[in-house]
Amino acid sequence: MLFLALSLHSIMEGVSIGISPEVDQVVATGTAIMAHKAFAGYALGSTMVAAKDMSTRQHFWLSLVFSSTTPVGVLVGFLLLNSFDDSANAVGVVQAMVAGTFLYVSIVEVGMKELVRRDS
Repeated sequence: MLFLALSLHSIMEGVSIGISPEVDQVVATGTAIMAHKAFAGYALGSTMVAAKDMSTRQHFWLSLVFSSTTPVGVLVGFLLLNSFDDSANAVGVVQAMVAGTFLYVSIVEVGMKELVRRDS
């Protein structure tokens, strides 16, 4: 489940970069993504290592898919950029969706598991 949540979040991050019409928005969003992408990768990687029934091949493919989700999202966002008349509103909506997925992943997928682990 964490893999799906992080992958969806990464696609949305990429869309928010691809849909940004100005360079300063791309730089700001890209900086924010780079600031936490390593932590998301670490969370996913440590979860995969803790899963005892995963093979090395599965680790490789899941890591490959996860690492390609943001670039795919950038491509989707770039293609969507031409279809919006008022791109400022579209950028705001997409960035709000990215923030929502970030909150979901951090609270439900990571935070709740840590709380449950401490109670046990």
